[in-house]
Amino acid sequence: MIEQPLFVKDGPDFAYQRGMAATEGENGGFQVSIYRHYESSMRIVLCRIPRPLYSLNIYVPTVPSNDKGLPHTLEHLIFCGSQRYPSRGYLDALANCNLSTGTNAWTSDDHTCYTLSTASEEALANVLPVYLDHVLHPLLKDEQFVTEVYHYDATGKEQGVVFSEMVARENGEGDLFGINIGRLMNAQDSPYTFIKPLEFWLDLLKTWMIDAPTYHVAMTPSATLGPQLENARREVEKRNEASIVDKEEHARAIARAVETSKVNIPASVRRTIPMPDLSRVTSLPHSQRLDVLTKAIGPASAVQLIWIESEFPEVILHIPNHVPNDLRPYMVLFQELLLCSDLLLPAGVIYDTEEEPTTQERRIAYTTVVERLAALTTSSESAIGFGNENFSCGWLEELFVLSINSPREKLNLAVRWLIQALMFAEFTAERILTVAQNLLSEINDWKRDGYLVAMTVITYFTAQDRPGKPRWMDKYISIFEQESVLKHIIEQAKAGNIESLVSKLNSIQDLLIASSGGFLTLAMPSNADAQSHVADFTREWDANLVQRSTTPVVTTKVVQSPFPYERSTRFPVLSKPQRLHIPMPSLQASYVQLAF
Repeated sequence: MIEQPLFVKDGPDFAYQRGMAATEGENGGFQVSIYRHYESSMRIVLCRIPRPLYSLNIYVPTVPSNDKGLPHTLEHLIFCGSQRYPSRGYLDALANCNLSTGTNAWTSDDHTCYTLSTASEEALANVLPVYLDHVLHPLLKDEQFVTEVYHYDATGKEQGVVFSEMVARENGEGDLFGINIGRLMNAQDSPYTFIKPLEFWLDLLKTWMIDAPTYHVAMTPSATLGPQLENARREVEKRNEASIVDKEEHARAIARAVETSKVNIPASVRRTIPMPDLSRVTSLPHSQRLDVLTKAIGPASAVQLIWIESEFPEVILHIPNHVPNDLRPYMVLFQELLLCSDLLLPAGVIYDTEEEPTTQERRIAYTTVVERLAALTTSSESAIGFGNENFSCGWLEELFVLSINSPREKLNLAVRWLIQALMFAEFTAERILTVAQNLLSEINDWKRDGYLVAMTVITYFTAQDRPGKPRWMDKYISIFEQESVLKHIIEQAKAGNIESLVSKLNSIQDLLIASSGGFLTLAMPSNADAQSHVADFTREWDANLVQRSTTPVVTTKVVQSPFPYERSTRFPVLSKPQRLHIPMPSLQASYVQLAF
């Protein structure tokens, strides 16, 4: 008798390359193999990628038959212990000891996914059997349900981790909108939609989105809804409290459940936690070099070269932000307009894939700019500092950053579009008005989010002004200042008074192009010719710069390296803590932020 294997191959291997599946045998891409469990038909998808992390996603179908939240409840209880490993906290302790940041999970409409990332194959192998035992054989004890999911105390107040998560989600505008739209559109017994053939969806699309009128659905905050929800909550607490026969025993039962559910890993168990061999942990192969230039490349006085195992090179131009105080309030609008505005190309520059320079001025519509950048890059960005939001900076906010990430064969053309966007963007009344209105709408969303408002206030109060230097960019771009700035911009644009605003945006553009002391970062494949990429960028910059009429061409510029970059402390000396209370017209729950 031939013994059946546990797993069998489910189709041929293939390479997943640049967002699409490539045929077997093509160069590059990530090799993917699929295996199927012989008895259960569970599939394992193995993706070989050039990185040191080993990632695991366990997808479990969890299609609910009602809206009681059972899949989400199960997701939380799975991490409370399993039949073979009953000690709560053992799984996370094991993961932490095996070069991982811990385990996690999420529940969607029709599935739950359990995740893990580790830094070595051995570490993943150590955690995997324990993780699977938790997923397949959880304890599911009553005490765990009390603390992790739901209970009410002796006064009737509802508590529990899952319950608290759901309260937070059910009080947000987006979640309320999604829940009610889902209930209107979907069947009563479906978590998200009917399973229908393609013809059904095509007919639905034609009937309701092509032939039918279009509607704009708006959600309006209600000043009376908050008290109504609070009164409803109090009624629930009263009913809960009235249902308790013995309050003292009820409180003791909850206390026992809390004590039982605490993390408690016996010392004998802790000593058995396996750990990987650190000498076998691999790192992402890379090398880097910093070249200080004798002749600057535009704003860059140094080039940072990084070689890495990737088919998607990245170009980042870090431009020192020497914009004066009177122009800084317009930096948010500038960064949002730069890569989505018309281009006014002068005669003498090369457009897109054309081989010869243009013989006359040419206007490129902003829609074409957006389309070409999307076609040539995997990402493109103009930003104030690193890791910024529209109304807050991450760090190094005194830099203006332009970046693109692109497939290798499209890089030079993408660089051309990036440079021409910086040099030839034309700021029109129509685009200024549209972008300003979008930004103002985003501010309204920020003001209803407790976390964002708290962080903005903390930044605003702790960003101490520096004597003899411009104010911090974080103050200029915060929602507290940008709201009035954007309202003024919109008012002026609607009145047709656009010349002064365009002049300010053009001044910012000129100052950034003529800036100095920055640096250029090139991250490229390990076998790439770095000097060739630097030469291509230099040639593209110079060829476009020479056609600009407002910025002088600098033929020789010897400057020092910008490294290490100047960092200044942002926090004033506080004699005592500051307490801030911020009223918010929002349906969301309160948010508390403690800053140390």
